[in-house]
Amino acid sequence: MITLFFYRPFEKPGSGYLRLMKPIIALLLCGSFLYQLPAQNAAAAPNQSVDHIVQALYEVISGPAGPRDWDKFRSLFHADAYMGVLRADSSGRVSLRKITPAEYIQRNGEVFMKNDFFEKELHRQTLDYGNMTQVYSSYELEMRTDKGLVTRRGVNSIQLLRQNDRWQIMSLTWQEETPELPVLSGSVTKIVLVRHAEKVLDGSEDPSLTEAGQQRAERLKFFLTDMKIDKFYSTKYKRNVLTLMPLAKSRGLNIDIYEAWDKDFPAWVLKENAGKNIVISAHSNTAPILVNTWLGKEQFAQLPDEEYGKIWVLTFQNNQLTDCSVFNY
Repeated sequence: MITLFFYRPFEKPGSGYLRLMKPIIALLLCGSFLYQLPAQNAAAAPNQSVDHIVQALYEVISGPAGPRDWDKFRSLFHADAYMGVLRADSSGRVSLRKITPAEYIQRNGEVFMKNDFFEKELHRQTLDYGNMTQVYSSYELEMRTDKGLVTRRGVNSIQLLRQNDRWQIMSLTWQEETPELPVLSGSVTKIVLVRHAEKVLDGSEDPSLTEAGQQRAERLKFFLTDMKIDKFYSTKYKRNVLTLMPLAKSRGLNIDIYEAWDKDFPAWVLKENAGKNIVISAHSNTAPILVNTWLGKEQFAQLPDEEYGKIWVLTFQNNQLTDCSVFNY
């Protein structure tokens, strides 16, 4: 489900950046909370299906920075429902930390007000028996802030109960993905596309980066600190390679070269990297073409010469585009 991430300044002296630290699960119980759940909330209409409840659960917590519809959120849960996260300590001992939906609202409301947060379902397995349903729903989440992009995957275990012809969630427990516990998700591919950073205007055909460009390249490294990356692609030009260099070096990966105007590249790179996360460095005129090709429509125009900070994050499920997010870094 949802893990909250807190940040503290990067500890390297003189650094002007923030570094994503290890996630801290914000599920510490307190003695009081802001909301109480009514036994029946009129906001939830009777006869809603399990599919409707699960879909609404993902939708109500996802969105750009701002308020969420907490009345709708509360209506999805039974009055006695609980939420929890499974965690393993350094010795491998697993524990369950529980909260109420009301406590979840209290602890997440401010975070969602300040940060873009999107959680989507990747795959679902459902077992029905009479008035009980068990749903295993694998998920992927993104939290985007002005300091970086946080991504996580895991599995939500959702137990639902039907009373008086109405489905509600009795419990929701989640566990994050680990190398030993990969989620069942089909083939999910993520492409991060950036324009090269600021270049030197010296009239040459292959200029290097300016000081501002070098700083942006470092910022890209910290911006994607939390993201697993499998491959890097760049055109042959120094400004493009140097934009990816700090990030690629930090991951111990090489940068593969592609031709800027290769019309087969969008389809080839998607097929070649099915199920992987890749970063591509392009140009002010070619980056929008790549995105438009994947979108199947002309949505983005050539970038202005002075615009270097735009970044696209595209998600493909079984080679079908499911999400395209655009923001600046």
